[in-house]
Parts: sequence; structure tokens; C-alpha cells
Amino acid sequence: MKKSDLIKIEEKLFSHSLGSKMGHTVKAMLKKMAERFSMHDLDLTPEQVYVLIILNEEKKLILQDLAEIMSKDKSAVFRHIESLEKKHLVARMTSADDKRKKVLMLTQKGMKKLNKVKEIQSNISEEITYQVEPKELEIFENVLQKIYANAIKN
Repeated sequence: MKKSDLIKIEEKLFSHSLGSKMGHTVKAMLKKMAERFSMHDLDLTPEQVYVLIILNEEKKLILQDLAEIMSKDKSAVFRHIESLEKKHLVARMTSADDKRKKVLMLTQKGMKKLNKVKEIQSNISEEITYQVEPKELEIFENVLQKIYANAIKN
């Protein structure tokens, strides 16, 4: 199938619902991120990036906490942590408060990699919001926050 035909199909599917529109938008952004990560030899998946961002923002997390934040089971998150440890981006350290617990933390190499990721994400954000007025972007972000808050309500 030609690329133009695929684009037409995606455009038609995009118009179905708000969820469809949001899903296709996220999919397109993740694809763009993966391409850029590959171009810069970052060797990270979007899920691994999410782990790095969380560990940068939240200190002293254990695997169970991270799994809950990510809404994933512990074994799936553990696989991400193992992979990131092999790349020397994340370390598990014994908790000072409870010797039985292993606290997850970014390494210096992980911080450097995350800074590069943030730079790439910033560039992508600039590209995809080209021709979007700052006021429109502000309104969009506010509406998106409201939709998210409604979506996570019990």
C-alpha cells in the first residue's frame, strides 16, 4: 500500500472520536521520538524514558512504588529497571531507612542521557507546535489537564 493511502486511512480513523484523535496524536509523537532517539543513538524506549523521568522527579522510590505510578505490574517494570541497570542509567541502592528495601535512583550517566532526551523532546515540541499560537497552546494544555482529571476519576 502506498504511503499516501496509509495517510488517508489514518486521517479517516483520526476523525472518529476524541480518544481516537488523542491516541493517533500520541502514536505520531512517540514515533517521532523513537526516530530521533535512534538518530542520536540513545537506545531507549518511550517506557524507559518514562522510568528515567519518574526517577528524576521522585526520589527514594522502590520497585512497587514505580509500578503503581506507571500502572504496570512489578515484573514488567522490573524488566525496564534491569535493562536500564545494564546500560548503567539506573542503580538499586539499599535504603538507609529500611535495609530490606532497594531504592531506585538515576546514575550520573542516566542524568546525562535524560538531559539529552529532554533536549530532543523540547525540539520535537517546538516542531509540532509550529504555527500554534501561545494562547492556543495554553488553552489546549488546560483542556487536556481537565480531560485527564476526568479520565482518572473513579
